[in-house]
Amino acid sequence: MDHPEPSAPQSDRRPRRPVVRLAACAALGAAVIVHGSAGSWKYFGFILPQAWSIAVLAAVLVAGRRLTRRTRRWLLWSTLPGMIAQQLAYMADHQRGDLLVVVAWLVLLVGLELADGTAARLHYALLRLRYRGLLEGGEESAERLEQALGRWGRRLAMAGALTVAVTLTVTWPRYGELAANWRDWGFGPAVADQVWVTVTGAVIGSWLGRLIGFGLLGRTLRRLGVHLRMVPVHPDQAAGLKPIGDFYFYHSLLANLPAAFLGTWILILSLAQGVPAIDRYRPFLGQYLTLLAVAVLMGALAFVLPLFSIHRIMRRQKQEVLLAEADGLSFGIEDAHRRAGRGDSETEAAKQRLEELVERFRLIEATPIWPIDPSIRRRFTVRNLVLLLPFAGYFLGESPIWQDVTDLVRGIV
Repeated sequence: MDHPEPSAPQSDRRPRRPVVRLAACAALGAAVIVHGSAGSWKYFGFILPQAWSIAVLAAVLVAGRRLTRRTRRWLLWSTLPGMIAQQLAYMADHQRGDLLVVVAWLVLLVGLELADGTAARLHYALLRLRYRGLLEGGEESAERLEQALGRWGRRLAMAGALTVAVTLTVTWPRYGELAANWRDWGFGPAVADQVWVTVTGAVIGSWLGRLIGFGLLGRTLRRLGVHLRMVPVHPDQAAGLKPIGDFYFYHSLLANLPAAFLGTWILILSLAQGVPAIDRYRPFLGQYLTLLAVAVLMGALAFVLPLFSIHRIMRRQKQEVLLAEADGLSFGIEDAHRRAGRGDSETEAAKQRLEELVERFRLIEATPIWPIDPSIRRRFTVRNLVLLLPFAGYFLGESPIWQDVTDLVRGIV
């Protein structure tokens, strides 16, 4: 984030006490160091929104579920007007506002909002499986699964937050520069920015860790000894286990938010050339393309990997239980076929019995071994194709024809 640079820092207004410099680390003393007076409008415009966002994210990260969902939602969304006001303050001070920061913050808030509902979605999926009688052990098994996945989610959320925070702190590139100039006015704002980035990264790491924890359903089923039961005739086209597919489709939607953010900006940068407010970000286009490919891959893996463990369970049950039943039907099919050909009083009953056995055999053979139906497959495919569209926009934006079109539009405007 850009900070206003004073024309000439005045030594007589620069605070000397170490307490003030420590306050700058939390973003509150930065205004004193930069501008001299914490009561100026720049305090409210530049520093207060950043300090508020740090306080809110830290509260959400530390307090977690001890805050009600309504309180967490209010606190998180209260930071967006502050981030917008901060950019407006930069513009009022004759600096360039950073639209990318506002959009990225909006995506973060949407992601945290969706992630906050993941636990409820998991509870609903397990509840549906229990109502369908597909979890051996019934209500007790569902509760054990939910508690175990909740523990995994909390542990990995903590691990994710610590990993990202430590990584951002250790890899900060300005240690040497600021250690040599720690008395300079820029020390406070630089450290304040790093505190902001680190806390934000910790929240994102916590969110990703929780998603990974909720993705361990297959492993948790095996560890707890809970068995899923498949129903070949179930109309959901996923042997009755479609609630699992629905949950992990939502799960992957959260993982796709970074790809949606990057893809939107790649399209804007590719197709809106020549616009000064946009061209300032064009040096990042190559980096965004690489990150988009990685983000799309990670979103796909967030859907496929958790489902793959369930797929293995379903495949094993089909091979060991259902196909054994189907093979056992062969004797009945053969006997019914022989009786149907006799032409006596039992012929009609034998024909009906033969049709039932053949239909059962075909249903078992066609039993899916993935907990998803065609609609989930279709939506997953379409979503990933849409996320890859920015690559086409990039090549289109580089074409001479599109550049002629944009020149014409700019000339008309």
